[in-house]
Amino acid sequence: MEFTLYQFRGTGTVRVSARVSRQSVTACFRPDQVKGILWPAFTGLQRRDEIWRSTCFELFIGLPTGTAYTEINASPSGDWNCYDFDSCRTGMRPSETLTVTAIETVGSALEVRIRGLDIARSESWQFGFSAVIQKTDDGIEYYALSHGKHPDFHDPSRHVLVDANDL
Repeated sequence: MEFTLYQFRGTGTVRVSARVSRQSVTACFRPDQVKGILWPAFTGLQRRDEIWRSTCFELFIGLPTGTAYTEINASPSGDWNCYDFDSCRTGMRPSETLTVTAIETVGSALEVRIRGLDIARSESWQFGFSAVIQKTDDGIEYYALSHGKHPDFHDPSRHVLVDANDL
């Protein structure tokens, strides 16, 4: 699957490719056209809160028939976290089932591998991809599949429905 993330109030884009299997997702974020990214050095995989305050790439996964979803955050530094939600921004708690198993910088791209999924082939899934990019001038840019009046990566109306047969 290939997607384009669009900058909130700007013209920048980030390309995303994702490979999904029954148990895992590999997402590759390519901010090739974004200049001046503050790209932290890799220091090892570590589960950490609030990594969205600097350069961070995100994936949201949920079923279209319910309100629950999971948010996965990954930084080039190796910091990561996964949170389960009962509904939009409600009931947040660390995910006990999903884990980030690898974060790799490949050129100007970041590849993230996530395990612990249980994707049935007979179901469709809701996916959202986003990026928070801290710039070397201390500015922050927000990228998503689409935007409303303000950046809200949790808004399910901004996610895409993917048929499991297309995975």
